Amino acid sequence: KRYLDPDEPDYLKARDIITKLPSMQQIVATNNEEDLEKICAERGEYVQGIFRWITSSCSAQLVSLSGDHRLTSMGTKFQFLMYSASPEREQAFVTAKRTHGSIFAFHGSPIENWHSILRGGVKNCSG
Repeated sequence: KRYLDPDEPDYLKARDIITKLPSMQQIVATNNEEDLEKICAERGEYVQGIFRWITSSCSAQLVSLSGDHRLTSMGTKFQFLMYSASPEREQAFVTAKRTHGSIFAFHGSPIENWHSILRGGVKNCSG
């Protein structure tokens, strides 16, 4: 049986693992991959595997927005842009955006769907 089973989500177990992951400060301060693997292994049985999966399966990048790129209606200075596509896909999007335009949209979805959305994008399945 899997520790984290998508058919029977256990968010407390997931939170337990996530809180044990190394911080960004620890990751940046680590000199090599072996030291990082050791830190993860010391934090619990599943931490190393989850960390390895996160870092190897997600190519998304978060970029902090500043100045006129922020949405004033959001009312916060902490706004980010997520690049979740390959450079080739991003370029195809930029080209299509020049032709057809673009809008900001907010999508509410249960947390268990985020993995698929972040890796494959939001799909319009309404016909």
